Amino acid sequence: MPPPLRRTVIDRVLVGLMLVVSVAVTTPAWSEPCVLPDVSMPVLREAMARLTRPAALAAAPEPGRWHALLPSRVNLLVRGGERAGTYTNEVGPALERDLYVADRGMTVRLDWDLRPLWAPPLGPRQPPADLYLNHAVHAEELANRVARQLKDLRKAQAVALVALNGDPVCHDARADAEAALLVLESVVSSARR
Repeated sequence: MPPPLRRTVIDRVLVGLMLVVSVAVTTPAWSEPCVLPDVSMPVLREAMARLTRPAALAAAPEPGRWHALLPSRVNLLVRGGERAGTYTNEVGPALERDLYVADRGMTVRLDWDLRPLWAPPLGPRQPPADLYLNHAVHAEELANRVARQLKDLRKAQAVALVALNGDPVCHDARADAEAALLVLESVVSSARR
């Protein structure tokens, strides 16, 4: 082979090797599947169970029997009046005087109900039913929010199955998954308190 031909073949082989090496170095990033983080379902279920568990609603305490010694009703009556007139002395020289009388007064009436002192105790009073209803509504709203975020996470994971790492679709799916995971992890962390 003539020397110039040998040099072009060697150059071409070197360029080809450099191309293969550069493709081999950069290809793994494009050939790897898009991997997204996942949520631990048992941990999420446990957190939801903790957050939606009805709080121990204590029965309203029975008032003590001795509260009957306090008045059950207090009445206050205030009265006031005025009288004016002329007073004449008939025994001696005729003398007239003006008479002015102001009449003011107050009456206080206290009533007691002493039946609790000797009546049998009542059972514990039940808390109002709307407390249970409010708790059920809160649990349903929380479950709906968690379900929406879990659905968004599963959609992003489904998109990631057909995308390759480094692909813009993979970046969008990863962003959606991380946003959903942020909400789900906040639910889990709030259940640990």
